[in-house]
This record gives sequence, structure tokens and C-alpha cells, in this order.
Amino acid sequence: MVDKNALLARASRLRGLQACHVAHESASGYSHRIHAIHFEDGIVLAARVTLDKDTWNLDLRSIATMRRLKQLCPTIKIPSVYATDDGKREDGVPLVLMEWVEGRPLKVWNSSLPLQCSTNFLNDLAQFLLNLWSVTLPADDDLTSSMKYSTWLEGDICRPLRRTLSGNARWGDPIDYLIMRSMIPHYASGIDTVQELRIAHGDTNASNYMVDEDLHLTGVVDWDWAYYAPLAGVVQYPWFLADIPGWHNDGVGDDETFESDRFFLEQAIRRQAPSNTFALQIADLLRTSKERHFFQSAFHIVAVHKEFVSRYCARSPANLIAARNSLKEFLQSDDSLAQLPQVHRIQEYLSSVEESGPQPCNDPTNLAIEDRSFIPSQDK
Repeated sequence: MVDKNALLARASRLRGLQACHVAHESASGYSHRIHAIHFEDGIVLAARVTLDKDTWNLDLRSIATMRRLKQLCPTIKIPSVYATDDGKREDGVPLVLMEWVEGRPLKVWNSSLPLQCSTNFLNDLAQFLLNLWSVTLPADDDLTSSMKYSTWLEGDICRPLRRTLSGNARWGDPIDYLIMRSMIPHYASGIDTVQELRIAHGDTNASNYMVDEDLHLTGVVDWDWAYYAPLAGVVQYPWFLADIPGWHNDGVGDDETFESDRFFLEQAIRRQAPSNTFALQIADLLRTSKERHFFQSAFHIVAVHKEFVSRYCARSPANLIAARNSLKEFLQSDDSLAQLPQVHRIQEYLSSVEESGPQPCNDPTNLAIEDRSFIPSQDK
């Protein structure tokens, strides 16, 4: 429970001792609570109170991303961050003061929405996404400013692969991840040039899009899972439009899909080409993004991972040979796991698979689904 008097005292100090009051609690997340704070000068700010102090570093990372994005694109519809307080001198509860975003969470996207309202939202969403994905990091930024899409994919899959190889993962099988790693050249094919890094929101469920009564977009919130990646790694449809296997959106029937909305969004971005030099490139990437989105999400989201594995990670000879080569490449780049018994068992198993001739790039669209017997055991 948050002490609201203490919250008001801290918010007041962060704004030069202005008197303020809590209007209402607007929303709660798994790790935070949002309060609307009204100040005597008429300004309304959102006080984001971190409930789990262990997530404060994640909050700080998202705050840095939001500030960088707002600096590079001042008109983008995200809340400005005004002040932060780690709470160490007070009650130990971290606090962030940021711009209040009017409206309500979209929450549900389905075919029952009025046509004009859905058109309003998709047009506004197209402008927001184009603004977001057009922002490039300065060359002198602290972060690496460019890389190949395949290089980024290898880095992104490295974390779950290391966890499964070491036996520290809560879910996942190292063989599946090795097979998936072997597919990177396929997913990067044709788009694997060195690209400037862009910003992705990382949690594009409908509740993070704020709208007015006519479904015009008023802002995008909750940037905790934002990340940097080459353009091919960030251009994706929001979850509620993407129809990704394994992902379920609230308020959507099992047979409801959103192909027409995706096409509308792509065309809305394409129409911005005269005023934005990135529009055509972004629209082309968006049109082909669904399979990349499925692949990338399968690294980290268990339900999506299970769907991807059931479709593309059969224990076929071709896949196991690809996994063997993938493990060899991985250990050459990072040999810290090479002496683990689990890794030795996997190497022995994969070494038993006979070569059947030259192996092409592992293209998941050409794989037949075969029986998947369980290979070396691990704790999950």
C-alpha cells in the first residue's frame, strides 16, 4: 500500500514545493501503480510508483529511452518524464513524475469497433509508428549506432540459449534454440545490410495505447520493455493486429484475424512517403514482418515459443545437423559453457546424427513436422 500523504510530499518537492493532491488512481501494472497528481498551477502529472524495488533498474532504462526519444522527436506521442526519485531518502519506494496522458487504454481491438473509430486509430497509429521508426540514434551516442540484422538476432537469442545450455532456464530446450539459431540466415536474407539502430516499444498490447472517445491516439505508455535494434528488428505490427500464433488478445474470437487492418496500416504509412524518406522502406518491412515477428518473439515468450517449435523445430536429420553446426559456432564465439556436462551430452547426441550430403540454409518454411523425441534432459 502506498502512503498517499508521503507520495504528495515527495511530488511537491520534485516541483518546487507546489501544493498538490491525488485526483484518482488511474491504472496499475504488475510492478507499478499510476496516480494522477494535480498541482496548484493547474498542471496534472502522472506519478508512477514502483511496487517492486527490484524492477527500478528496468524503470531507469525505460526512462532513459523515453527521454532520448522525446529529445530526438519532440512531437512524438509519448509522455515526457519530468523527475525521478529512487526513494532511498524517504519510504524506499521509487517514484517517477511524467506527463499525464489523457484518454483511456484501448484495451480491446476487434471487428465490433465502429468503422470511423478504427479508421481514426489506424491513421494515428501509422503516424506514430512512422515517427518512432524514423528516429535514428546519433553517431556519438553511448550505444552502438548500427549493426546487421543477423548480428542483432544472434545477440538476442544468445541469452535464452545460454540459459538453456547451462540448465538455468525456467522453460525451453537447448536443441530447439540451436535449431532456431541456425535459421537466422533465412530470416535475415535480403535485408541483412548494416542498419542504423532504431527504438521499439517492446510491449505493444492494446492496453498501452491511450485513446479518446473517437479512438484518436493520445499517447503510448509503459516503455519498460523498449529495446534498440536494426530497422528490420523493430518494424512489426502491434500485438493486437499481428495474428502471431501463440499470442491471444483480450476480446478477440478464435477465428477473428486482422489482415485488412494490417493492410490499411501499411498503406497509411506508405502514403506518408512524400514527407518522410523512410516511409516506403518502413512500409515494405512492415508488409513482410509477420514471420520475423513470430521468430523473434519465439526467443522470449513461452506460448509463442511453443507454437514456433511445434511448427519448425522437428527433430529431423537436417534440423539436428543444423543444430550441431550452430552449437559449434556458438561455442567458438563463447567457450565459457564448453565444459558443462549438459553441453557434452548435447554434443554427443548431435554427433551421432549422420550427414546426408551438403545442408542448405535452414529454411523453416520447407521443414516437415516430425516426431520430436525428448533429447538430453534439463530442469525447466
